[in-house]
Amino acid sequence: MKTPRRIVLGLDDTGWTDETVVALAKVLPPGRYDVKPWHELADFYGKTVALYRRQFGALQFIIFVLLVLTVASTVNMVVHERTGEFGTLLALGTRRRDIFRLVLTENALLGGIGAVVGILLGVGVSLLLSSIGIAMPPPPGSSASYTATIRLVPSVIAVAALAGWVAACCAALFPGRRAARLAVADALRHNV
Repeated sequence: MKTPRRIVLGLDDTGWTDETVVALAKVLPPGRYDVKPWHELADFYGKTVALYRRQFGALQFIIFVLLVLTVASTVNMVVHERTGEFGTLLALGTRRRDIFRLVLTENALLGGIGAVVGILLGVGVSLLLSSIGIAMPPPPGSSASYTATIRLVPSVIAVAALAGWVAACCAALFPGRRAARLAVADALRHNV
């Protein structure tokens, strides 16, 4: 029985892996060679990436919940301070659902403005740090250190902005509902 021969091809960029696999599969005889990309052969790598995705997913969920709770605390305080204003609006004939919409719209606008300002600040700080460079120690199996930079991924930036905006909108639901259900007389007495 013959031992199978292996040919390993190294690429300068892992982005070319799929194209190279397709090109080699077309050129090499089908019965004699199996063309496999590196990620199919690296079982440990695949499991590590899956583990990191689960860990970062859980961390993102925790951060989102903390963000919603923080914004909800602030919105609750604002709604409480404006109880007299809501009472006046109700006494003048404003419908309860309009009060709810008012609170929700204000928070949606504030969440959108906060998301844009947060993105601008985050991108600015990332560009500044990348221009300075982040000195990193040598990775395992290497003796050369390197300078790391922050990669800006548009889809990640968009998800971060959307998460901030959604958190502001979600945090306004219960306080807005509470503001819409205020008893007019109690709300008006709040200013006294």
